[in-house]
Amino acid sequence: MVNNYEFTPEQDKIFAELAKNVRFVGTSILIIVVLKVITFFFVFSTHQILLIVDLLVICGIAISHFFAAKSLKLVVDTKGNDIAHFMNAMKNFNRFYFLYYWAFVIFILSTTLSYILGGV
Repeated sequence: MVNNYEFTPEQDKIFAELAKNVRFVGTSILIIVVLKVITFFFVFSTHQILLIVDLLVICGIAISHFFAAKSLKLVVDTKGNDIAHFMNAMKNFNRFYFLYYWAFVIFILSTTLSYILGGV
């Protein structure tokens, strides 16, 4: 595989915009984590263990977005390794979707369990 492929300036612009948007998503997710931590410490909840699991998954999602954004930005900022940087971004997006899948499963299971136990 040739490692010195370069995207066009128009394609680089798309990657730069995507990197900016992905970085924003990662930042907004971390803001949600901070708000949930504040809730954890100041509002008593019988579901605090689930909240901790939720926070860990959300942190993982945010971190995967930061790494993906970095790789996408490297596509624009460097020369000669566009495909490698792009593939690193795809690996990080794959991590995000993996974490999102399990976050959704945990949410459905915990919500169902909460209804069964009468905690809602």
